[in-house]
Amino acid sequence: MRCQNCKRELGDGLLPARCPHCGQSPRKESPHGSRRSKRNLDQIVSHTRISKMQKDNVDAWKISRVAKKAADDSKKRAKILLLFIGLVAALFAAFALFSYSCTTPQVPDVVGWQEARAKTALEEAGYNVERTEETSQTINAGMIIKTDPPASTYAARGTNVTMTVALARIMPDVIGKTQEEATAACDNASIPYKIEEEASDKPEGTVLNSSVNAGETVEANQTVVLTVATSLRVPHVVGLTQAEADSALRALNLVPQVKYQYSADESQQGIVLSSDPTEGAKVAENATVTITIASSEQGQAQATADAVIDAVYGATPSGDSIGVALAPYLSPSSGYVGKSAHDIWWGLIKRGGLYPDQSAALQSLPRSLISKNITISADGKSASATVKVHWLWDPMGSRYSGVTSNDTHNITMTFDDQGLLVSFYDSKTDVPTFNYS
Repeated sequence: MRCQNCKRELGDGLLPARCPHCGQSPRKESPHGSRRSKRNLDQIVSHTRISKMQKDNVDAWKISRVAKKAADDSKKRAKILLLFIGLVAALFAAFALFSYSCTTPQVPDVVGWQEARAKTALEEAGYNVERTEETSQTINAGMIIKTDPPASTYAARGTNVTMTVALARIMPDVIGKTQEEATAACDNASIPYKIEEEASDKPEGTVLNSSVNAGETVEANQTVVLTVATSLRVPHVVGLTQAEADSALRALNLVPQVKYQYSADESQQGIVLSSDPTEGAKVAENATVTITIASSEQGQAQATADAVIDAVYGATPSGDSIGVALAPYLSPSSGYVGKSAHDIWWGLIKRGGLYPDQSAALQSLPRSLISKNITISADGKSASATVKVHWLWDPMGSRYSGVTSNDTHNITMTFDDQGLLVSFYDSKTDVPTFNYS
């Protein structure tokens, strides 16, 4: 028989499934049948492969689960083993610590003890005692500040224990030093301090005083007070009453001097209008500060008193010129209104010539005011004044050439209702007390 495809002879008998020459079926099949056969074969092969893959995946999953379980079991066994080892180690350490604590003493707590007592206690506990020193702000001299090793530490007998003993803190001499120098000295001696200020004519920052004297021991927890100079300044007084201003000045050891200025404003009566020196000015202790008070009654008398003293003792007047200067301030009741300048000077000031036998030169020595302090009465009808005058004696002749003297005059004056001068009295008149004989 022949192959229907390659036409070669296949011999007699049964036809083989495939031609040995062309490899195809010796019988011709329709193209459709061949494709179907091929597709069926592919499906069989594909199904077989899928089945094998699924089987392989199932086997791999089973293997991974077994491996994971084995790994987890291994970790658990490792944790149990580690826990057991840790427990054994802890028990061993506890036993060792217990054994050590039973046989090893603790360093006694001797902080705050006297040195001798502390040394004895440490030696009785079996320790070798060493000593060091340092200052302390909380432990008194000769007391124990600390030990090394510290108190309650387990330490074998024979261990060296160092005890630190507090040194005495001796107050350094700081009076007269600057604040920086004084505080540095206190810091070096471990002495706590605080600063207080006090107004003084000493250079600002100078230490005026300390609460512990130089050379004395500063006890534990004691703070030294350093008093430091600050510039003395005029306080605020403007707008205060006279009494308030007086108190504020005297509290700083300043001397108030009162002047009055006329004011018809009732709301200003008795109120400080100004000060001289002004507020904030640096002044020395016991310096005089003049405060000007508003007053309707005393103000006019003040103005008259100032003018009269300036006319008699200031600007080197001579003789009748004093009378000329006084004329505008005379009260109609004085008895000198309308009189000559000479009568005013000779009668009112000299009181009719208190020293008629003295030379004209002595009666009119050149003079100038050093200071004046005028006190006006509450009703403005009288005044008292303390006046310091500088005298030049040259007019008295060559023997007095270059001679000067300073003299104090105590004066009283009276005024009328308008504050004009009624009377004037100076026990020396305008003659100095210098011995000119």
